[in-house]
This record gives sequence, C-alpha cells and structure tokens, in this order.
Amino acid sequence: MEKIDILKNYIKKGFTDVEILALELELDKDYIENIIKSINQNNELKEKTITDNKNKLITTDYVIASKKNESISRPAIKRKSRVGKESDSNKMRLMREKYFELFSKDYSPKKKNDENKSATVEEIELIDSKITQIENIIDRVKGETRDNRRAAANKVLDHINNMKGLSFSLEQADKLYILLKAPELENIEIRKTDTIKEKVRQAIKVVESKIIQAAEIKLANTDNIEDLKRISKITSKISGAMLIGIKIQNKFTELNKKNRNLFSIELSEIAKSLSKGEYNIDEVNKIIEEEARKRVESREKTRFTLTEDGEKKKIINEIISQIGNNPNGRYNIVNPEKTFIKLNEINGDNREESTRIIISNLISTNRIEEAKSFFDDIYRSENNIDIKRNINGLLKKIRSAEIGDLVVRAIKARSTEKDDAQFYREIKKGIEQKSLSLETIELGRSRDGLKKISLSDVWPEKRELKR
Repeated sequence: MEKIDILKNYIKKGFTDVEILALELELDKDYIENIIKSINQNNELKEKTITDNKNKLITTDYVIASKKNESISRPAIKRKSRVGKESDSNKMRLMREKYFELFSKDYSPKKKNDENKSATVEEIELIDSKITQIENIIDRVKGETRDNRRAAANKVLDHINNMKGLSFSLEQADKLYILLKAPELENIEIRKTDTIKEKVRQAIKVVESKIIQAAEIKLANTDNIEDLKRISKITSKISGAMLIGIKIQNKFTELNKKNRNLFSIELSEIAKSLSKGEYNIDEVNKIIEEEARKRVESREKTRFTLTEDGEKKKIINEIISQIGNNPNGRYNIVNPEKTFIKLNEINGDNREESTRIIISNLISTNRIEEAKSFFDDIYRSENNIDIKRNINGLLKKIRSAEIGDLVVRAIKARSTEKDDAQFYREIKKGIEQKSLSLETIELGRSRDGLKKISLSDVWPEKRELKR
C-alpha cells in the first residue's frame, strides 16, 4: 500500500496528529496538513449535499401536498444539476494534493534483493567447478560424431539447469557463454523435430541474463575505467544489452568528469566572479588556457580529441552553463547589467547567449520581476533584428516562471475555500491570456531531486485550455 493511502486511512479513522504521522510515514508536515484539509472539505461537501437533497425532498412533498386539490398541476421546473461539476476551490485542492504526492514520492530506482545480490565465495567455488566440468565435457567430444556431441550437449544443459539459482561473477558468466557458443555444440540435431538446438539457445539466454546481472553489480561497485572497458567488452557481444550499455556509457562520462576535474575550484571561482560582474579578463584567460592544456595532455589522442582551442571553448561553455543553472544558488547574479558585459567579454560578444544565461539565473531564485526588467532593457537597447527575434522567446520562459511561482505559492498557502477558488481562477486566466503550455510551467523538483514537476503533472482539468 502507498504511503498516501495509509495516510488517508489514518485520517478517515480520526487520527490526525501531524507530528506523529510525519514521523511514522516520513512525509512532509505541510503535505499531511493539506491532505487533512482536503478530506475535511470533502466531508463537508458531502454533508452539505445530503442536507440540500433532504431540503429539496421536503419542499417537493410540501408543493405536491398543497397542489393536491388543484385540477391542473403545473409541471415542476427542472433546474440544472451541479452534481459532478468540480468547483474551482476543489480543483485547487486537487492540485495541492497531487503536488505534495509527487513531491514526497521516492523516485530512486527499486531493485529486487535477489537481482542485486553478488556471488558468495561458496557460489564462486561451486560454479568454477561446474565450468571446469563443462569445459572437460566439450573438450572430450572435439572431432567426435554428432551423436556423441549431442549427448555431451545434454550433459552441459543438465549442469546449467543446476546453476540457474546461483549468482555468477562477470568472468564466470562470460566463460560459460563462450563455452556454449563452442562449435562442438552446433549442428547436433538428428531430425527436424529435435529440440536440442532450442534447449541450447535457451541456456545461452539464461547465461546472458547472468552476464547482465553480474555486470549491473560490478558497474555499481567500481570507479575504475579499465573495469568499465572490461564490462563493456563482455556485454557488447550479447543480445538485449542496450540498457546496460547506456548505463556503462553514463558511468564512463561520470568517471571522466571526476578524473578530468571538469569543473575545478579555479573554474568555480571564475563562475562566482562572473556572477558578481567582477573579474580580471587576463587572469581568467590564463586559468582557462592552463585547464585546456591539462585536458588535452591527459586524453588519449584520437581523431575525435579536441584541440586546445576546442577545449577552451568547451570550458567557457561549462562556466556560463553553471551560472545559468545556478546549482543550489551557488552563482547568484548580483548585478545583471555588469554580468552581461563580463559574459560578452569571455564569450565573444554572444549577447543572445548572455541574455539567456542571466534570465535563467534570475528565474532559478524566483527573481521574476528582475528578469522581466532586465529582458525589457536588453530588448529595447538591442539593434540587431535577428538577436531581438531570438531572445523574444525568453519572454515566454519568464511568463511561465511567473505562473509557476504563483502556483507554488497558492499550493503552499494556508488558504480558505474562497481563497483557493480565487487562486485557481487567477492561475487559469494567466495561462490562457499568456498562451502558455502546462508542460513549460515548472513547479520545482521532488524532495529527492529526481523528478521535475510541471503544472501538467498536477492540473485537474482534462480538457485543453483556451490559448
């Protein structure tokens, strides 16, 4: 059962101690309070509906009784039913509930214990002995008749069936895979209906799954480039290895970043000084040139290896990207105009890119009004029509951030039913007036940082907005 279901069961049974619930279920207190509020509102709505229906029934009985003696009774006026129509306050409540559900959810990949279990010493020794036996069986039938080789294949299959529940090391799984591909185990069918070939194929699939399993474990426990090369070499020859191949490539990238120190302390200091609009261009160029030289010297030379000039451009892109992303508010821009000038100095007067980086940085810390003001100043002062046309797209990013900020404030507000209705109408009006897509309006990340939450994830209406 999901935590949200357990929480709702507790609340419905009358247990609403927020402190204890937060501790027991490891959920956010604000989230729990909003769920309690949501359930209470639902209960009030149900009670009100029941009361209204009872009053209507009493009124109807009274009207029928009073008209009983009339020769012609007038037909009752049918009023449009509101049943099933969500109120704006209820839609805001649903948004709030969905947001906190997504925010609190654990998005880390789940692995079954048996899939993540490495081989024990006893298993390794047992498998080694089995592999030796299989090797001997195959060696003994080299150059032998088909019947002898077929009999040997059956013995090999018996051994593999007995090893299905064991955990292999990567090297053991690879060796067994090579043995099953031996020519001695090919062309051993004695008739068209013979199933021996299919049994060998199924055994190979079992061993391939063992290779993947062992590779996953080794991949999670190594920071060695040579180990990765070995894992890649073994897994690349089997079918169904696309996912593990992507994981290996990601690990290569991760380790290369660590080994080459892609964003060193020196580069971080450059990013900080740029965000403040204060740095010495000569000193910065010297640091970048030295970093580029180190990278070129430390890399294996291939036709894809970047030159020093290529590395310098790459380093500059890394620096300005860090400022735009602004992780944990590390590179908050102090003066947008000063930083704009400095970014153009280091990035070859790329005014379009500099504008985008500064807007992204300001939005990352909800400085929406500053972002709007900076955009207006740059747009008015820019004479190049192409640049103006390109940066005009940033206006939508600012508007999306503005609505996103409003949504998050509304979700986290301790509001009344009337406030919620007003919030929802204001949000919907802003989206429609500014022609925004729900997917572009970001509301932040989940608590574990693994999922980006957008307005489309929590929007309560299924139909499209008017844009």
